[in-house]
Amino acid sequence: MTTITTTQSQSIPASRCFVWFKQGWQLMRQAPFKIFLVLLLPLVMEGLFQLLPAPYSIVFSKWAMALMVAAIWPILHHLATKQSFSLRAIKCKGWGKMLVLALLLLLPSVVQLWTAIALLGEDGIGLLLYAQLVEVSALQLGLIFASATPLILLLGFAPARLLLANDSLSLAIRSSIQVVVSAWRPMLLLALVHMIILLLVPLTFLLSALLTGPWLACVSYQAYSDLFNQNKDRA
Repeated sequence: MTTITTTQSQSIPASRCFVWFKQGWQLMRQAPFKIFLVLLLPLVMEGLFQLLPAPYSIVFSKWAMALMVAAIWPILHHLATKQSFSLRAIKCKGWGKMLVLALLLLLPSVVQLWTAIALLGEDGIGLLLYAQLVEVSALQLGLIFASATPLILLLGFAPARLLLANDSLSLAIRSSIQVVVSAWRPMLLLALVHMIILLLVPLTFLLSALLTGPWLACVSYQAYSDLFNQNKDRA
């Protein structure tokens, strides 16, 4: 069994989040355009998958997107530890388990569906499961997007534990939740930033997420590295 090594969460103040912000910016500056393209590909593929008959295409696109987004972890790990960008970094152990974890990562979409139903009634189902045009305000749409943030962050480190540490599926999920809960102060600030950006998505035509996505991905990697003491190359 892989031993989980974490920092002493009791001593982690909320201000640590600002260290992650700075470190994330420094990491992103090494390959901003390449990181942007890696994160843009899942969005493009998700849109293409959703051209297939709904609602199955919607579900499949979310599952596939979770897999593609997970690839950013080994890429950023290679960038941080080797100071070079390489797509070959995705050739790592853990992808078999990642196929299963991607099913669990559908839960944030379920939360968004529940929120949509609560705000819009049956129109919420049409909006999220069938990609139908419905009457919805920018605020309502932003709330739907942002509602999944807590669950996304709770499970957010699980892909990294599979692909970087080769943990078992159950250990990866458990350790991700444990670390996020124990380091709740800085993670709460990170969650607020995520929620604000997602709330702005309908008002900025997705630009708030697109432009900050590479930076936030690097911030998440630095948070992972800090909380799990992953300062040495374990690839």
